Amino acid sequence: MSQQKKIIYLNIVIALLCLPIHYYMGEALKIAILPYVLFMLFSKNPNYFPALIIHTIPGNTVCLVILFGCIWLALINFNILKKYRVASIFSALIILLPVNLFFLYEGIFLKNMGFSLSLNYLGFYLSFFAFFYGILISAKINKNHWRAIILIVFLLPIIMYFPSPQKIVIRLFWLALPLAITILASGFFQSKLKLEVSLKIWSILFIIFIGIPYGLKFTPIFSAVLAITILLFYLKGYKLLFNGLTTPKVGVIIGILIVLLINNIMDSSLHQASYQVGQEIVDFDSFMSYLKFKTIDDRAVIWKGGWDFINNSSFYWPTGDVLSYSFYTVDGREIEDVEFGVHNLALELMRNYGMVIGFYLFSLYIIIITKLNVVFKYCTSSFLLVFSATLLGLGISESIVGQASLMPMFSFTFLGLIGICFGIGKLKTI
Repeated sequence: MSQQKKIIYLNIVIALLCLPIHYYMGEALKIAILPYVLFMLFSKNPNYFPALIIHTIPGNTVCLVILFGCIWLALINFNILKKYRVASIFSALIILLPVNLFFLYEGIFLKNMGFSLSLNYLGFYLSFFAFFYGILISAKINKNHWRAIILIVFLLPIIMYFPSPQKIVIRLFWLALPLAITILASGFFQSKLKLEVSLKIWSILFIIFIGIPYGLKFTPIFSAVLAITILLFYLKGYKLLFNGLTTPKVGVIIGILIVLLINNIMDSSLHQASYQVGQEIVDFDSFMSYLKFKTIDDRAVIWKGGWDFINNSSFYWPTGDVLSYSFYTVDGREIEDVEFGVHNLALELMRNYGMVIGFYLFSLYIIIITKLNVVFKYCTSSFLLVFSATLLGLGISESIVGQASLMPMFSFTFLGLIGICFGIGKLKTI
């Protein structure tokens, strides 16, 4: 084993051993491991990136400090961001920093919420800066790093099966499942996409032993469908359709879909028969029933509640608090919610930071994820094309039916990987 591999896997093992500290132990121990974690971060060495993924999956104070550290690294490496032509995106984000620092100060010293809770409010905002960290380390990424990243993405979700005093959700599952499906689907394009056999074997094993037992969730499958569609349009040369899904125009597509779905639920009866938990998908009709439940009876009802709250309350600017909203279920029950989330990224950002800044941040999010378009222009690596298509498909689907792509427990991995893929693709043009 090479020296580089030893460093990569040693730090992965240490990160795994630290997981009990992250999940079950107090803030004092988390603070105790911060110097080591920040050393890895500030070194800008991709040998530590796989371990940093593990340290961020609990989404706790350590993760938030790491994301805060990404701001500092981007600031002191601003010339590199200029080189990659993303300095304008960074500047558009950094102008909001004084406002967010005020809310951090207010939470700690005026509201006495403590450092962790006050920092947590900034989670969606801080998440954006992982993209720039990925760019900063992209030039040094090699096969050893990719193998370690894939290993973590495919294996870490198994933690969800371990006996635990609390339910643990590993958001890497939402990347691993669409990646595995997309890798297998790429077999139909073997003449143009050639992937290692070992990668296909890992994908099959993940789907059989982790994916199917945990449940083939709607969002990962939707992500995989989008990823495969992007690859199909790219390989077949359907430029208009391909550009529609891989440029900021995708924001218009997302907006139209949301408006149509919310309008549908406003016009439909609140007494629709909802999809029963545990009901099996055995044929086309049962699949369509499940699809209708997820897109109309489940998500759109929540979106309507979030939209009504934002629209009726004239909530234009951030307040430092995550405000509750209410929605009616398909059987007519009213639920008031704070923690569950609106499950639509644009609405969730507006709910956290007000209509103006929320929409502003969502626009920047769309610009960032569609930066992956450069990979398809200049890269010939089949793996990078498949991986980038998966990230883009996940970025689109999560913005429509979820918000995990900007949740700290996943954003460092997701946006960090987008930064890495974009950086590798952009190097071809520099």
